[in-house]
Amino acid sequence: MKVNHLQWACVLAITVGLALGGRVALAEDNSKGPSGWGKGEKKGWQGGQVPPGLADKEKQLKDEAQKAEKEARKKKMEAEKSAEKQKKEAEKAKREAEKEAKKKQREAEKEAEKAKKLAEETKKPA
Repeated sequence: MKVNHLQWACVLAITVGLALGGRVALAEDNSKGPSGWGKGEKKGWQGGQVPPGLADKEKQLKDEAQKAEKEARKKKMEAEKSAEKQKKEAEKAKREAEKEAKKKQREAEKEAEKAKKLAEETKKPA
């Protein structure tokens, strides 16, 4: 019986304490805003599309994307320059080969002319 009265007294004390204490009993802060709001710098979104903490990450991702795009453009230009250089070298080699072929053809024609003259000279005295 004593225990029963003691339980009722505790329940009654807690009920009265919660009813009268309200926020103090629940350990709520009377200041405006969420807990910790009174400390630190309040930046807010400042018209941005994302919270300030994520804005830095978004900016970093944009910067990385721009870097990657710039690097890709640079590699593309290098590849184009390399292809152009190879094309010019191939054209130069082709011109040199044609020049060499013409030179060999002239030499062959000269040899043929010499052979023809030699053949004519050998036929005349006979």
